[in-house]
Amino acid sequence: MGSNGGRITSPNGGTSITVDWGAAGTGSVKVTSTSALGCTSDAFTLPVIINQQLQTVKPSGPGSVCQADGPFAYATPSINGSSYAWQLFGSAKGSLVNTGNTTSISFSQPGIAKLVVTQTSNPAGGICRGVSDTLYITVKPSPSAALAIQGPGRFCVSSGAVTYSLPGMAGSSYVFQLNGTILPNTTGTVTIPAGTAVGTYTLTARETSAGSCAGPLYSKTIIIDPLPGALVINGPRFVCPAASTLTYTVPNASPGSTFQWTATGGTITSGQGTATIAVSFPAGSTTNKTLSVTESSQFGCAGAPVAITIVPDNAQAPQLTLASVVSTDNTRVTLTFSVANPATTPNTVRVLRRDAGSTGAFTQVGTVAATASTFVDASGNAAQTAYEYSLALTNGCGDELPAPASATTVLLKATASPGTGRSQGTADLSWSAYQGFVVAGYRLYRQDDGKGYNLVATLPAATLQYSAPNTGQGFNQCFRVVAFSGEATPRESNSNTACVDFANKTAFYNIITPNGDNKNDVLQIDNVQLYPGNTMTIFNRWGREVFSTTNYNNTSNAWGADPSISPGVYYYLFKLPDGTATKGWVEVVK
Repeated sequence: MGSNGGRITSPNGGTSITVDWGAAGTGSVKVTSTSALGCTSDAFTLPVIINQQLQTVKPSGPGSVCQADGPFAYATPSINGSSYAWQLFGSAKGSLVNTGNTTSISFSQPGIAKLVVTQTSNPAGGICRGVSDTLYITVKPSPSAALAIQGPGRFCVSSGAVTYSLPGMAGSSYVFQLNGTILPNTTGTVTIPAGTAVGTYTLTARETSAGSCAGPLYSKTIIIDPLPGALVINGPRFVCPAASTLTYTVPNASPGSTFQWTATGGTITSGQGTATIAVSFPAGSTTNKTLSVTESSQFGCAGAPVAITIVPDNAQAPQLTLASVVSTDNTRVTLTFSVANPATTPNTVRVLRRDAGSTGAFTQVGTVAATASTFVDASGNAAQTAYEYSLALTNGCGDELPAPASATTVLLKATASPGTGRSQGTADLSWSAYQGFVVAGYRLYRQDDGKGYNLVATLPAATLQYSAPNTGQGFNQCFRVVAFSGEATPRESNSNTACVDFANKTAFYNIITPNGDNKNDVLQIDNVQLYPGNTMTIFNRWGREVFSTTNYNNTSNAWGADPSISPGVYYYLFKLPDGTATKGWVEVVK
């Protein structure tokens, strides 16, 4: 055999040969056969078209990829008339979508991928194939696309720092953003700051693997709920002696909220969990009670608890023990009273008054603390009217506690009656009976010309009038009646002060009988003690002065006691500091 355009590289003489063709072009194989007898056949020539050898180029495309970022495009140069077969080998797995000299790979498993393309040409006269060099592709694992941000979807404001996480791969880094603001994180865990305000927020997170492969952007809506607002508890702040069930409520309760109540010293009988409860308190409570409530919103946010103190009000009805006109002021009346257990009652004692003997309604004239013991009414005139007083107290539970008894003042009236003869008149006194305690009697006091009071008489309880003789005690005589009880420590009620005026002129008696019988023994001048600074001079019938003194007083310096005085008619001259003089005569009879 022989060849044209190539070199036979195998032994010749057999039925087949191997030809190493040369340059592209045309060639031929020529063969003849020789029989065993040495006869040679005709030559046979086989024309051969020598095609150019295919040099398929190694695919181009990324040599390092993130698994989830595909598909990835790879290509080898396109040759007209060629077809291409793509193959993927290695530990990395994926699917190919081939389009001529290009392929698109979506990787399903990380690892090392080997990509080879086989080029096939089909020119007239034969088929040629070319296999590319292998392209090694490092397929890096991508973060999972099936994760979720871990953490609560809503929480209450002021709950402290709240933590969220994205459970990604080891070695990954993360970017968290809250409403677009980057938050610092540690290996996939982030903390929402404690001071974050109420509102709706979007928290996003993206993982980037150690191989710089970025995962999907995860998003979580977070609602920060407000805490319930400040609470107010409406209801009674006092509990009274009798057992009672009282109602308490939180006004304007938020829809959906629940309320946890706690009662100390009482029992919640209904309404727990709601905005209105009933609390039963035992009778005879003596210690403070506490009621507190905490609101939890419909989202479970608990507000600050609020508490109130419920005070036992065991105050009793006021006891009016005395009504007495102030001794120095007829326009002021002092009431003495007491209230048992007054310390915690919130209201004042109301002081009520009406005219004594009236059946009309009482009028309030003042208030006084329940812890006090006296009240002074300065709104009347006890010299004109006898007053009836009563007291009332409304306790913390709204119960009206009237005083069981009233008290009246004593109204004293005084009239001056003129005298006849040697009588200088009387002060006629009458007064109203005291009511408020059992009267044992009345003491009558008199004050002369602004001096101190002196006891005039002590009278039985049934006596309501008295005539006090005027014996020259003073020009102005004031009286006061004091009602007193028969108790071990007597109660005393002053009347008003009533005054009368007497002229109390001087009167001279013109006969004396100095015989030692204590009757007309000396010269007597009525009311002389009311005229201090006077002078008295006595003259005999011939005008000679026989006696003179100052501050004549009917006793220590009275004229007539001297036994040497001769009987007969004498003349006197009585002078006052204002220059007034009285002249007259007096006869000494022995």
